[in-house]
Amino acid sequence: MADAEGLTSYLKPYVLESVMIPNYAHKSFPFEVLSSALDLALHYEEAHGNRQIRDFCSQMVTRLKWVGERDEFAFLRVDPKKLTLEELDPFQFVEGLI
Repeated sequence: MADAEGLTSYLKPYVLESVMIPNYAHKSFPFEVLSSALDLALHYEEAHGNRQIRDFCSQMVTRLKWVGERDEFAFLRVDPKKLTLEELDPFQFVEGLI
């Protein structure tokens, strides 16, 4: 019990009382954010008793890490703030892929 109380008091300064989830609809974001969001979602599920979530998502996690490490997918990891307006256009992006 004392360990739980100690952990609670240690984490207290990091807890936000009111959190607003940003709306990412149709907005670019850094690739690392996707990895962090997936990791957070997996931790959330595990904390709520879903002990099989890592097994269920292992292939997706492996593929995401693979894309994050391979040179041929470097274009997916460019910081959106460094892209030109043409590069942000979805039609131009798809045309470049083709």
